[in-house]
Amino acid sequence: MYYSWNLGPIHFIAFNTEFYYPNKTNYNTILVEQFHWIQKNLIEANKPRNREKRPWIITYGHRPMYCTNLGSVPDCRRSRSNLRDGIRTKKQRRVYGLETLFMENGVDISFWGHVHQYARFWPIYQYRVRNGSEEEPYKNPKAPVHITSGSPVRRKFVIRMQY
Repeated sequence: MYYSWNLGPIHFIAFNTEFYYPNKTNYNTILVEQFHWIQKNLIEANKPRNREKRPWIITYGHRPMYCTNLGSVPDCRRSRSNLRDGIRTKKQRRVYGLETLFMENGVDISFWGHVHQYARFWPIYQYRVRNGSEEEPYKNPKAPVHITSGSPVRRKFVIRMQY
């Protein structure tokens, strides 16, 4: 349900965002296992010898951390997100959120789906834009760039070909 791989100068990390949206039984151990796996994976990817070989870290998952489509996705309507800020415990603490983990470990880009639209955000952390500079916002940004590409697939379509 989660894995990583390398391609050229990029280290990719795939993970399951559905673990962050548990049923009434609260979060399960696989969420905790995944979080610690991502944490270890990022620590390894950031070792100087690895970062030299692969200067880009790209993550991807289904549900987005940030979205602009406030009407259709319940998590987008809240100022706090399970994925971004973590799951609320019985003591009302939030644990296992990914945004700070990604920020502290130099994730460059995060790709998402789920929301049926395209959106690209400035480098962002805790709702604050962290551009590299005003002139070149994406050059050496101070936070991950989030890209949502959840284009829907039409269920009915016809391809007409002429011979």
